[in-house]
Amino acid sequence: VERENVQKRTFTRWINLHLGKHKPPLKVKDLFIDIQDGKILMALLEVLSGQKLMHEYKSSTHRIFRLNNIAKALKFLEDSNVKLVSIDAAEIADGNSSLVLGLIWNIILFFQIKELTGNLNRNSSSSSLSSGPSGPESDTSYPSTPSVERNMSVTVKDQRKAIRALLIWVQRKTRKYGVAVQDFASSWRSGLAFLAVIKAIDSTLVDMKQALEKSARENLEDAFSIAQNKLGVPRLLEPEDIMVESPDEQSIVTYVAQFLEHFPELEGEDFTDPEKELPIESTYVRIKDTPSEKESKILILSGSEENLYTVNHERRHPAPPKVHIHDTPE
Repeated sequence: VERENVQKRTFTRWINLHLGKHKPPLKVKDLFIDIQDGKILMALLEVLSGQKLMHEYKSSTHRIFRLNNIAKALKFLEDSNVKLVSIDAAEIADGNSSLVLGLIWNIILFFQIKELTGNLNRNSSSSSLSSGPSGPESDTSYPSTPSVERNMSVTVKDQRKAIRALLIWVQRKTRKYGVAVQDFASSWRSGLAFLAVIKAIDSTLVDMKQALEKSARENLEDAFSIAQNKLGVPRLLEPEDIMVESPDEQSIVTYVAQFLEHFPELEGEDFTDPEKELPIESTYVRIKDTPSEKESKILILSGSEENLYTVNHERRHPAPPKVHIHDTPE
């Protein structure tokens, strides 16, 4: 239930960012209710695709008209090669929460994630993602045009490849600041990964050494605030969304992809020359999981080795190894 709530909040904020560009602007208050007549769905697709859909919208309280509106939107997606498995107009009209979220995720993946990661692959040419841990399967080259004539389809394999491409980009931006990102879930709980991405964009905005002395909540709040106020990256997440045992991958991916969207000049950096990454030596990532923050998990990285230590501050323990944070030369 909590994961569903996080996705609902994140996706609603993402939708409203785009609906604000619609003429006239629209806004979602309750996603599961507001989507039921098809209006916001058609308006969202109109903004994302640049195609006209709202002229086909019929305002009515009758179910048959609402179903027809939604069916037109789904047909538009299918004609755009978005594969919608087990999603039909009736379920959306009834506000089925899991299917509504699944539909919005497919839209995000198609119109944002795949396009941005497609740009990564294209800009990095033949030596980019094949040099990363994803291997040749990450070679997805898609046009960057917003036209719905793109020859794409959202499949499980496509989803994995798009997310993996984004993860590789994140890893190459954050490793040089001593932050190891392994996924779009627990790796982000400390807030340091978000801060490292920001620092990769503007090194003056973040002091990683100071961040290591702060709690996860403080780092997450700093990251989301700095990204919004200094970089113009809309705030889709709250610290509470990330400070859980298993943060929602789709929500984090949706947010992180915005950095690529707002700073496209970073897309091709570091992909053609993996040796540009600085080695990680004696660097730790501290994650405070409990509300009382009595315990800290410390990840000690040294070359290719890593060890996890749990420190209880109420007991006496030897101090963890001395650590150093290696920043790139200014």
